Amino acid sequence: MMQILLLIKRPPALPTVAMMMVLMLVAVHGNRFILFYVFNHIDLNQLKRPNVDLQQHVDECERLALICLEAIIPKINELFPDSYPGNIFKNQDRQAELLALT
Repeated sequence: MMQILLLIKRPPALPTVAMMMVLMLVAVHGNRFILFYVFNHIDLNQLKRPNVDLQQHVDECERLALICLEAIIPKINELFPDSYPGNIFKNQDRQAELLALT
């Protein structure tokens, strides 16, 4: 959890407990959604090269994951303010709606 907060480029000055809980819940329950987003934004063919620099790709994946988190948390708060994040990510229609907005 703290690792995620430390990686965000523009963290709030003092994140509240509620903000940290939302971030953690979305990261945990939305892990497959975030992976889908990341894998659709990287060139997987580059990983087939024998001399590929994996650290560069790891850094890019972390960056994309944070972009996804930063994009979907406000949308979740706006579109589904009363929904538990675990239920949002179980619903394919809601996931498609979030994906269209990212």
